[in-house]
Amino acid sequence: MTWWQRVEKKIGKDEFPSYSLIDSQSVKTTGSAQFRGIDGNKKIKGRKRHIVTDTQGHLLHVKVHAANIHDTVSGQVVFYEACKKYPTIKGVCADAGYRKTMEKFVKKIMKKIIDISSRISNEWYVLPKRWVVERTFAWLNHYRRLAKDFEISASSAESYVMIAHSMLLIKRLGNS
Repeated sequence: MTWWQRVEKKIGKDEFPSYSLIDSQSVKTTGSAQFRGIDGNKKIKGRKRHIVTDTQGHLLHVKVHAANIHDTVSGQVVFYEACKKYPTIKGVCADAGYRKTMEKFVKKIMKKIIDISSRISNEWYVLPKRWVVERTFAWLNHYRRLAKDFEISASSAESYVMIAHSMLLIKRLGNS
């Protein structure tokens, strides 16, 4: 049994995830970064961290790529890789940025369920289920190394996200 599965078991959850949440975060990079792009929506020159979490906010998969790649395109790759690692995943929850291409991919090719959380009004409020993946990003932002993407290679950036998340889980495992 892995340490991740021990955390799941300790909090009373099934060891293997059956539902996931997906989102991305745009971060600024240093000038020497391998893959960089401009996220036109957020006006950030850098990379995107794409994560898939379970319903507790535990990281299932992370992918770092140029910020100019749209969520519907990169989300397909990230979700596919998460499903490869965890074949027990039956569905995913995503925000409105994952409509159309991602929906078709998940429903028709992956044969899984996708729930798109849509906005009801222009005001800020907590969307059901969606806050879990946002909370994971907030947890990761507490690590100074992740405040900005300082890594040259995308694989190093992915590794630092995994290290930060591992430290969170180890701390949680020790506290309970």
